[in-house]
Amino acid sequence: MASDDFKGSGGTGESRREPTWEGPLLLMALTIGLFLMGLQLWLLTLAFNLYLAGDQGRVVVAAVISGLIFLGGWGMLILLDRMAARRGRR
Repeated sequence: MASDDFKGSGGTGESRREPTWEGPLLLMALTIGLFLMGLQLWLLTLAFNLYLAGDQGRVVVAAVISGLIFLGGWGMLILLDRMAARRGRR
């Protein structure tokens, strides 16, 4: 019995595809992105409530943190777009 019999389906000698991490990484990125989007929406709601309550000092803090989360997400979109463009050129 040759070792080639175990490489593919039916012993044709075809090699199996190596497992990739693209699926789990994409799911993890989507989960983190959804969590951060929910956090950003909560911070904007908090900032609006603080504004209506007249607490100007904490409004700025909540709005700045929300803006930083937005900029981080935007930066990730740009990075992913560049990575996809490089992958398409290969």
